[in-house]
Amino acid sequence: YTNRISYLYNYNVSVWISNNVPPEDLILNDMSWSGLFLPSFSFKRVIFHYFPHPPEYNKARLIWLYANNITLVKSILRELRIKWIFVTSEWGYLDLWMYNGSSVFRRKPFTPAEYINFFDSYPFLVKVYQYGNSAVYKVILPESEHNK
Repeated sequence: YTNRISYLYNYNVSVWISNNVPPEDLILNDMSWSGLFLPSFSFKRVIFHYFPHPPEYNKARLIWLYANNITLVKSILRELRIKWIFVTSEWGYLDLWMYNGSSVFRRKPFTPAEYINFFDSYPFLVKVYQYGNSAVYKVILPESEHNK
């Protein structure tokens, strides 16, 4: 982490996740540096990393590209059985080639505050911790909905 204020926010949320999220739960991180560094805090199941991954995880990146589409977000969370979402306060992300990306560092489609506003309005997401412009959400979908 650098001395940028966004990294301080992300660091605090990463520590919270490390201490509070069960290791078997799947976390939707983003492809920002902080999102990719999350597993270095403690062993966690994350969507985005530099290693081989299930091909269906490619769909997860659509949540970050179309966070304002409540139907799409809910559908992907349900399908992939994602239990948590980590919103970082970084302005950009590494568009990883292994997730159908271009391998270029690019600006996120929405600001961190916009992601937080969208997710705050979704009834199936509960913000459990926020520090600055970084936040973590618990996905609340009845087990029957996870199986649809």
